[in-house]
Amino acid sequence: MSRRTRGFTLVELLVVIGIIALLVSILLPALSRAREMAKQTKCLSKLKNIGNAFVMYVNDNQGWLPADGIYNHNPADYLWWEQAWISQLQYGGIGKYLNVTPTSYDILICPSDNVLDRVRNNPEPFPFSYTMNWMTCSYSNAPKQYPKMNLIRQSSQTILILEEDENTIDDGNASIWMQSGDWQYVNLLPIRHDHRRKSPDNPTTGLTVNGDCRGNVGFCDGHAEYVTRWFCASKTNAVPVPGDFPNDPETEPPGP
Repeated sequence: MSRRTRGFTLVELLVVIGIIALLVSILLPALSRAREMAKQTKCLSKLKNIGNAFVMYVNDNQGWLPADGIYNHNPADYLWWEQAWISQLQYGGIGKYLNVTPTSYDILICPSDNVLDRVRNNPEPFPFSYTMNWMTCSYSNAPKQYPKMNLIRQSSQTILILEEDENTIDDGNASIWMQSGDWQYVNLLPIRHDHRRKSPDNPTTGLTVNGDCRGNVGFCDGHAEYVTRWFCASKTNAVPVPGDFPNDPETEPPGP
């Protein structure tokens, strides 16, 4: 006797395809978030290593911190990042402690950062992801510098280095806390790792709209954390001696 085999009907096939499409739509965002979490962890590890390089630099220079790498080249800059000097990247600042070369500097780039995506060129694009708190250095345009590590009272809570947002990054200088009236010039902590980020995200409104979203920072004692923009932009965590600015608020975000 012959046996009849029953195939799928068109309706059944469409139902299966629909179920598969539904499962993909549910799983893809979760997979995307998991992939970004892995990148965030790798970025945090890089900041930890960079923080250790700062510690070694300070130990070799009688407690002095390097300059913050503002757009005018300074031999004391923590990174020699300008196009005219990147050929000597391994000789400047913390470069020699990170074993970087002009063609091998992956540790200086966040895996989620497209270094070709820069809103500001001042006067040329900053080719790395990490910038230095403008107050924790030997030279910058900050209202006050704290050039030696022993001047920083709470090294475990004072931010030294951070990944900076592509909308504000233009050199190695990160003005993450500003005095009253100057918050339009604030440099933003990026929130590329945080799926909760909202639009718009720019220097004027980003801190207000996305203040509770997170990015990576490194502290003066060498450890690194995943913190909110509000945390990064607070006087407590951005100013080595907050009491030196008694007339300025803890945080004064730019308005919408």
